[in-house]
Amino acid sequence: MISQSALPFIAIAFFLLALLSRRKEPDGVFYSSRFGKLVGALGWVSFAGYCYFETLRCLMLVDYVRTSFALIFLAFSLLLAFFLLKTSENEDLFLFRTDIRFEEDLKKGIFSEDLKKAFKTNGFSLSDNALITKGKEDEWVIADEEKFIVRKEAKNLNLHKMRKFFSRNGDEKLNIYKDYKVIDLFFLVTKIALITAAFYFPFSEFALLGDTLIFVTAKISAMMLNLLNVGVYVVPPSCIYSTSGSFHEVYKPIEIILACTAIQSMALFTGVVFGVTAPIGRKVKAFFVSVPVIYGLNILRNALVGAAYFEQWFGSPLHSFFIAHEVLARIGSMIALIVIAYVVFVILPEALDLIEDLFRFFKT
Repeated sequence: MISQSALPFIAIAFFLLALLSRRKEPDGVFYSSRFGKLVGALGWVSFAGYCYFETLRCLMLVDYVRTSFALIFLAFSLLLAFFLLKTSENEDLFLFRTDIRFEEDLKKGIFSEDLKKAFKTNGFSLSDNALITKGKEDEWVIADEEKFIVRKEAKNLNLHKMRKFFSRNGDEKLNIYKDYKVIDLFFLVTKIALITAAFYFPFSEFALLGDTLIFVTAKISAMMLNLLNVGVYVVPPSCIYSTSGSFHEVYKPIEIILACTAIQSMALFTGVVFGVTAPIGRKVKAFFVSVPVIYGLNILRNALVGAAYFEQWFGSPLHSFFIAHEVLARIGSMIALIVIAYVVFVILPEALDLIEDLFRFFKT
């Protein structure tokens, strides 16, 4: 029987095999074989298996917050596996529909104000330099900062269409697509998952690496506490004690666990930053404004929680720990991650595009 700890590494192996199986044609487009789709889907199923066991473990610990996250990742993994197998190689990312009356403008290469307004209404601003060229039959290409494909398609013939649309002009609509294959979107998410998993699970599943990270984090957190004039020392591998001997006659030391190292957030940002397609210079910049900052803020968080506990900022040590750890630290961490994510999106708008494309796909 495959153990839970082996499943993420099986997923990593499948993800890597799926990405390596993709081939780049002379036209610069990547193509995936059925084998690549299959092993990619198997990778997501393996990760879903890990999430299933993690859900059961969190339920046993009565940790409903972590249970909810595990269930979300479980459902997302199974969805990705399904869509990897189901999606056609040539399926473009559907964006929105507009009225058939714009067909004459497209035929003449005219970018009317009404057509620009239709794009803007759906979240796409086009410049005055946008060009319209004829593509295949009943198809036009709009080239701006991004490329868009406009196709005249009959009602209910579009793979993305989930409901009927009625038009005064008959059964046909102009469907707008991004010049980006849906399968490429799923393989990009797979690439991000591969990097994130490769960064996180060695620390999560191998005691030597995890304990080393925990010990280093505990030492640095203790140094920060001492700088704040809170006398503490570390007992390896993970416990921080007060130098006040009488304190521990009643209260336990603070124990640093893997979650206290911020490894989850650092792994996720590393995966997103180095997974998206962008110039390496901007990737490195986005990495340094996210991952080291997250770790530094996490050290400060540990120190402030420790100071509240040992110095009894909010009453008794246990009450002070609860207020500092469960309330203030959680709120502060959420705000910090939102700000860091915003900065990363400014440096790497490709990361925000990825999220928007995923939402568009699942919405349609």
